[in-house]
Amino acid sequence: VGSRYASAVNSGTSGLPAALFAAGVGPGDEVISPAMTVVMDAYAILHLGGVPVFADIESATQHIDAEDIVRKITAHTKAIITVSWQGLPVDIEPVMEIAKAHNLIVVDDSAQTMMGRYKGQVSGANAHLGVFSFENKKHLSTGEGGMIV
Repeated sequence: VGSRYASAVNSGTSGLPAALFAAGVGPGDEVISPAMTVVMDAYAILHLGGVPVFADIESATQHIDAEDIVRKITAHTKAIITVSWQGLPVDIEPVMEIAKAHNLIVVDDSAQTMMGRYKGQVSGANAHLGVFSFENKKHLSTGEGGMIV
């Protein structure tokens, strides 16, 4: 995927809290996540004692709405989770700009977008951390497993 580093995990689901832990998320920290996503994104935040904060999605793409991310940021916000759906990468550029302006870490859940491209770069490798899943219903399957990049 062009990432300098990659760590194998037993599943994409376990990769999410590992990525958030690496981002420094802990008890009481808020993590902004799309309102429409798989429940594992919220579970990963809760697993670390964090607080999920749900941002609206864009109706055209069903991806997180960058403008709503800005409205949800507080002094307790530590990270943002984006989710790339069904091979369609999230528009990550505005999210990364928001993150830079507010000193936040972006984790892209690319479990359903293996090798999806955003402006020539592989989805998941264009955030601070990307998480992939290799379970049996994913684009690239090993039966189980995942990767953090």
